[in-house]
Amino acid sequence: NLSYLSIQNNPEQSSTKFLNEFKSPDRIREIAEINGELYLMGSKNLWRFNPNTGLLTSLFNCSQFQWMYEKNGLIWFFEPYGSVYTYHPSHSLPTKTNIIAKADCVRKYSNVIYYHIMGEGFAMIDERGQAQTLTSKSPIIPYTLNFEVIENKLIIQNANQYDVYIINPKKS
Repeated sequence: NLSYLSIQNNPEQSSTKFLNEFKSPDRIREIAEINGELYLMGSKNLWRFNPNTGLLTSLFNCSQFQWMYEKNGLIWFFEPYGSVYTYHPSHSLPTKTNIIAKADCVRKYSNVIYYHIMGEGFAMIDERGQAQTLTSKSPIIPYTLNFEVIENKLIIQNANQYDVYIINPKKS
């Protein structure tokens, strides 16, 4: 069972309340919030949960997607080793973008989505929704499933150590 915890707009208030509880009909892998509603990416479907009404609605089959992130009111879906799709809550289905990610790992930091392209390197989707390849004068390990982004640093697992790169996105 999941319980939606609403935190008041005033961070100084310590009172919180559970609005509704529901039993999840799917194995939830990712969660995003847009306009006070929760979007839950299950292993089979994308679900929308309205905490005010307690209504849980199945929106569409999303089993082909591996990762989901909210960015600027859109939900971004990534196929493993495939394409990127966006979903707007007012639409019925996701829309395929012109971004081919070929991702095997995806992370989000500060409204930028970073992804590793197996065998090739790293890329990002910037604040405007544009994809950029991340390049370096130093070699980047092309095969890793483990990385994190913290502030302006890309931290990549390389065997038993970590390689750290400073991210300087291109300005266009």
